[in-house]
Amino acid sequence: MKKFLFIFGLFFIVWVSVYGDDSPVLDLCNKNVPGFQLPDEKGVMHTSSECKGKWHILFFLPKRCDKYGDLCFFKEAYPWLAQQNVELFCVSGESHAEVKDAKERLQIPFTMLCDQTKTVLNKVTKTPYDRTTLFVDEQGVIRKVIQASVVETHLLEIVMFLIKKNITTKKLNQKKEAQTGLTQSKTAPWGLLGEKALNFKLPNEQGKIWELNDSSNNRWRVLLFLPEKDTPIQQKHLLFLAQAYDWLQGYAAEIVWISSNTILELGAIKNCLGIPFITLSDNQRSVSRQYDISSTLHETYTTLIVDKFGVVREVITDMTAERHVLKTLFFFMKRSPD
Repeated sequence: MKKFLFIFGLFFIVWVSVYGDDSPVLDLCNKNVPGFQLPDEKGVMHTSSECKGKWHILFFLPKRCDKYGDLCFFKEAYPWLAQQNVELFCVSGESHAEVKDAKERLQIPFTMLCDQTKTVLNKVTKTPYDRTTLFVDEQGVIRKVIQASVVETHLLEIVMFLIKKNITTKKLNQKKEAQTGLTQSKTAPWGLLGEKALNFKLPNEQGKIWELNDSSNNRWRVLLFLPEKDTPIQQKHLLFLAQAYDWLQGYAAEIVWISSNTILELGAIKNCLGIPFITLSDNQRSVSRQYDISSTLHETYTTLIVDKFGVVREVITDMTAERHVLKTLFFFMKRSPD
């Protein structure tokens, strides 16, 4: 038994020393992007010298797990990234044939590079399972390193980085609203999509009444319903939106969190997290019932995006905080700022 514990302990120490140390990845910050020369799906060679003159995102996808899901998320975000003058390279550890198949099958608009020998991947990832993103500035210097197991976290951190660094150009195409490609949910749960939002009145954390149809609310409204009370997932969701608050203001969009907390609880949460947006107490869940939104823990988060005229333009339902916030941001990315 002692021998077994000794061997197990030794194995654990070796594993931590190899995979548990973040320093090799974190040390990449403020350094030049690692040199590389890799072919794309057509066999055209690309080098690290291309990562100059504009911001670049290098997304390293070493393992095939959920490759198509990752690429689809980046595909949806790419038009907005291109508008911000940010270029995207996806470096895959798969064969040339697999990279070509993925590019053609999914109609990927950005550059995909093949690193089957993992020459570059081994420089930036700790294990064969890591997804890693490098944010490279105009001088070819790495300004941010993202490591997370899910692509939603990568994309959300990319968007938040652009917002916080204020490098968005805001030179978006001026299109008519009918041409903005408003995303419609595959399912509109209560037949509200395209219909007038149901009016309601609720108190905020100070006890003051806020009304949806108030004529002074001449803004887009993001109505956020969260099913649970004061959980880590809920806090993560609120903090993500708090970071995006100023950016959404540029689209004349106001976030309205409709909470099942009491007024006192709501005030404490708002002060603790530093939430800048509107928070309303629906402690009796009257509005949740009005919109037919279940308050049980097992239900998904729900967001209704309501335009200036009170019409519901999008219904978003998802249980993952990162994905839910991303879908909200994607909706406005396809619009022109007001």
